[in-house]
Amino acid sequence: MSNRKPFNDRAGYIASKINPLTNTSNVIYIASEQGIDSDKKYVTVCEAHHTMISSASIPLARIDMKDASKWCKDCQWVCEREEAIATRRWQ
Repeated sequence: MSNRKPFNDRAGYIASKINPLTNTSNVIYIASEQGIDSDKKYVTVCEAHHTMISSASIPLARIDMKDASKWCKDCQWVCEREEAIATRRWQ
């Protein structure tokens, strides 16, 4: 494990990126190596909310990793809340 990539010692780790909404990582894993039953080979996990989405390829999983607000309900709520606050500031 390293400070730069704290999840790299976990089974099936592929990549991680800090989620700007939560300041916590979104992580791509090989589902079977993590013991996750998935219909596709890879899962992207929002570590802040323990939500995941499956992907058939690493390029698709990387797209999911970069923007959890597209698939994590809690991240969507955070994003909508921040947008509402920003809108109120400008009114």
